Amino acid sequence: MSKKLNLILMQKTLPIIFFLILTGFVSEGQCVIKSSIVQLNTSIPSGAGCLINFDYQFTIENNGGNKYIYLHSWLSGEYPNYFNCPGISNDAKAPIAADLLLSRINIGIHNDIHEGHPKPSLMNTYVPDPTVPITPAGALFRYVYPTGDSARFTIKGIQVFIPFGCNSLVGLMSDFWSTQAESASTIHCVSCSIPVLLDPKVFGLVNCTSPRTFNLIISSVKSTPLTGNYQVFIDNPAIGELNGVTGTFGPEDSLAASGNYTTIIEEQLNRFVATNQAYEPYSSMKPSSDRNLWVSVQTQGYSNRVMGYLLNSCAPLPVKQIIINGHCHDGTIRLFWRDPLLDGITFYELQRQKPGEAFITVADSKRFNAHTFIKTDDGMVTFTDNTPMNVPFVNYRIQTNSFDNKTITYSPVISIRLHPLGNWIIYPNPSVGSFRVQFPEGFKGGDFDLIDINGRSIRCWKAFVSSELYVTGLLPGIYYLRSVKTNSKEMNTHTIIIQ
Repeated sequence: MSKKLNLILMQKTLPIIFFLILTGFVSEGQCVIKSSIVQLNTSIPSGAGCLINFDYQFTIENNGGNKYIYLHSWLSGEYPNYFNCPGISNDAKAPIAADLLLSRINIGIHNDIHEGHPKPSLMNTYVPDPTVPITPAGALFRYVYPTGDSARFTIKGIQVFIPFGCNSLVGLMSDFWSTQAESASTIHCVSCSIPVLLDPKVFGLVNCTSPRTFNLIISSVKSTPLTGNYQVFIDNPAIGELNGVTGTFGPEDSLAASGNYTTIIEEQLNRFVATNQAYEPYSSMKPSSDRNLWVSVQTQGYSNRVMGYLLNSCAPLPVKQIIINGHCHDGTIRLFWRDPLLDGITFYELQRQKPGEAFITVADSKRFNAHTFIKTDDGMVTFTDNTPMNVPFVNYRIQTNSFDNKTITYSPVISIRLHPLGNWIIYPNPSVGSFRVQFPEGFKGGDFDLIDINGRSIRCWKAFVSSELYVTGLLPGIYYLRSVKTNSKEMNTHTIIIQ
């Protein structure tokens, strides 16, 4: 290996998955490479070197459409600077086999979209010189930004041979050029001399807690501590106009958390370790709580970002059951529940049932008719039903649609009595820490459930038949006492205020 060969070879084990963003560029025209990401899928020893399989993503500014885009990459010490960056000449010619002898990656993208070619594709031949071998790769994805001035390409399954061990970090240098000519050979735009540094490494996992947390490790091969910051993103599929792909980082991925880091040198390891890190509200919000995470790391003194993928192998969190509560005062019914949209529900309906009739929808999450609807910052919903109803009681429930619009679920039914409840007496209410419920003679008993404002059952009594129910030891707040009569199965809910 010659001294001129300026490889960044550091004998440290690569993580199974690593990413980085390339940021340096020099360009002619408007095909600036804004960012690139490399994901290593596998590293397999092969002969005197290593066979690497990885995914490659880059964002490029459009130059009249960039009908054909070419990528060439070299080990950093073998980079020939074919385009003489900076200082690209306007008469630059497409590189041919003699110019690409040491290149490790040669890929072409046919990006000319028309009736006979409806989407971009990987090219099987390097048009300027068919003797140049095309680097094997799998699928290709493209996303055009709404502004129309840039597009993001993701190439899956690139395979390349590197002539040294799989446990080494590698320095690379890359050139991009594009053309709008039908010949696919005339250079119209160049971005070149893009350096790469694979450090630090980022890895970890999602913990199967409820709510979810994550463990994060940022590890460097340097002998001195590193400092910087990181951002955590939810790996989303397509969202609205953002046609994302799971397992590919892009603008569809939601920022969930961020923080600073400093590595510590201990036992010959230079790393930062963080465990059980929260990322609320996403960690308990479906479907985000069931998705993988991206971590993007920016290190002081480094031009590129490094990214890691944290797998979420946990069983999906259960869908939270909606608890609806309410009461009637002077003929007006007020209902309370926690907004299910916070748990990944896309749409829900409030339904009402009079005795002997079917449930009907009286309001939904997109329109609340002429009724009063209030939602607080903490996600609690208040709904007032002023509809005149000449019936002794009325039932309510909430119907929800799951985030994939395939599953319909219902909350427990609540019955609201529209007229005074016989001789039942609840006192004192409001109170300080305790209250009593007195029942009249002939009370046949029932089931009782005391529920807090978040819908959690605090205490319950099954087949209660005494003449008095005494509850004590309550913290300040709003509670709901739900009752189901043993004989009639009629349900009622009473609001309890503890000061």
